[in-house]
Amino acid sequence: MHDASSEQRVVSAEQAGVRLYRFVQRAFPKWLSSKRRSLSAIRAGEVRVNGQAAEETRLLREGDCVELCKDVAQQAAHELARLCTTVYTAPASSATNEHGWSFAVVWKPAGVACQELELTDTKVRGWIDGTADSTQAIYWLEKAACGWLILARNTATHRALQEQLASGEMQCRFRVLCKGMIAPGIVGEEVCIPASAVDGGGADPAAPGASPRHVAMPVRARIVDVSLSNSFGHLTTLDAWLDVAGNNRTHAAMATSTLSTEQTSQLKEVGALARFVRQALASIGHPVIGNLPDTVGLPGCRDKGYMLALTELSFRDPRHERHSSHDDGGLLRFQRDEPDKMGAVRERENRFRTRKLAVEARELERADTASIDVETSADGMPLAYTIGEKAFCSLRFRVTKDTLIPRPSTETLVAAALDWMPRWRRPGCLPRILDIGTGCGCLLISILHALPTSTGIGVDVSSAALAVAQDNAARLLDDVPARYRFVQADMQQLDEPHELAKLTTCTSATSGAAEEAAMTVPFTHVVCNPPYLTDKRYRRLSMLAAEPELALVGPDNDGLGAYRALATVLQSDRLLLPGGLLILEVGCGLADRVADGIFGLHDVWRIKEKRLDRQNAVRCLVFEKRAAPP
Repeated sequence: MHDASSEQRVVSAEQAGVRLYRFVQRAFPKWLSSKRRSLSAIRAGEVRVNGQAAEETRLLREGDCVELCKDVAQQAAHELARLCTTVYTAPASSATNEHGWSFAVVWKPAGVACQELELTDTKVRGWIDGTADSTQAIYWLEKAACGWLILARNTATHRALQEQLASGEMQCRFRVLCKGMIAPGIVGEEVCIPASAVDGGGADPAAPGASPRHVAMPVRARIVDVSLSNSFGHLTTLDAWLDVAGNNRTHAAMATSTLSTEQTSQLKEVGALARFVRQALASIGHPVIGNLPDTVGLPGCRDKGYMLALTELSFRDPRHERHSSHDDGGLLRFQRDEPDKMGAVRERENRFRTRKLAVEARELERADTASIDVETSADGMPLAYTIGEKAFCSLRFRVTKDTLIPRPSTETLVAAALDWMPRWRRPGCLPRILDIGTGCGCLLISILHALPTSTGIGVDVSSAALAVAQDNAARLLDDVPARYRFVQADMQQLDEPHELAKLTTCTSATSGAAEEAAMTVPFTHVVCNPPYLTDKRYRRLSMLAAEPELALVGPDNDGLGAYRALATVLQSDRLLLPGGLLILEVGCGLADRVADGIFGLHDVWRIKEKRLDRQNAVRCLVFEKRAAPP
């Protein structure tokens, strides 16, 4: 073993005028491979010019003798330490190591290539003990990944450890941050991705001249954390393992439970272990966050890199002679916490998403859709859709993605209807209610539930929504099924003969002539919560994305198209009796435009009330229909 080394270089005419730190970097690349290391060596007094210490910026002259004095052993240690952290070393010379097994377990940081570690370790050992054996990694990690790596320092060790990798005896656990929420979204739950679900990529093996596809491996994972994301709604943190010894593989004929020599070689050549995890998660629509193939970039976090790390490694020390398959002696295990950057990305995304939700909630309250149900489940879906129901006017309504979620602010409309209906009197005529755009039926059913003598019909263009409304009515008004009907019809064509015919035709098998007469047109009251969002506002409010667009966005660009249609079609006495009431919900800031700019243009409408909601904004308009002049 060499303890010290001194090397000299004489400055040529061509090199004259070069500064010292640049010269030594070029003259001694074996030792001083960067500007930083050149400057460190000069400042440490390891570089002399003509036998004297010199300044790093000294201009050299032709004939100057530049000498580098190094402690080789120390330099060798620094060379490898610059690239990685060596945690465990098994030297070839040992009383318990008769086969000469030699390996090192290192923590590879992101930004260092496995090939660079192999070459550096080979070079360092050559400096220290003169060995000619090349260092080989048992598997490769991508340059962008960090994690545990095993460097085998001779062929026998490399072969023995790769056999453990191929048989599954060597276990690697990856900590991964991926896009979205992986079902079931419950921390601690396991997720299995069979190899049959994974697209191995590459060319079709049957194609002329095509290279074989990569091997695909089944992956099992455990959900560690589900967090909010401003970019993707949610981020899922996983611990993932490869079932290397599993038989359920695609794109490769596996006759046994171990990999062939060619396939084991492919594990290393393709970078391998992490690629299988990336590929499996991408195949189920939840790619790893990163900028490599089968990953997805996170806007604003490109500097954070690749969100995958090999954080746990376990294998059997080949120096330990195994006596049975149950012998765990010699088991080596290495663990490390996830990289700090993963936690930083989660915290950043969660903070920005929470801030965005708060801004949207404030905008929704003061703008077009007040008091939205902003509670969401783990998958980002509104909580009402996840549990399948929503409380409204002290009743619980079933809701689906085909229906709008009832808002607390809409209870203002029900309260107005219940206040005005008792004031409406006509001999021998009980309240007959038309609910336009009934959705889940919350308006009509709430009114019928509170007024036992009333009857009503709910209309909607969506057959799926009508099925939900029918189910709610049967459950909440089960004692009086003849008091209600639900009909598929278009709001803008309600005064057309073919649409009126639907309202006058009784379809209930339990209804008799009296009930049919009670529910027929014209109606005494019309209630409606029309769509009044503009398309632009709907697209901007991501919290509304899960709800039916048809129930939120008005037919015109200004959000007032539904009100124009109502003001026109309800002028017909075939729909609403003279003296009848129209009770409408309006968005914040729309009351005057609807009352004066739309209904005020028609002589038949007279405003009776502008009712405030819980946010002290006008939420409900009550109109009385005047009798047509003779």
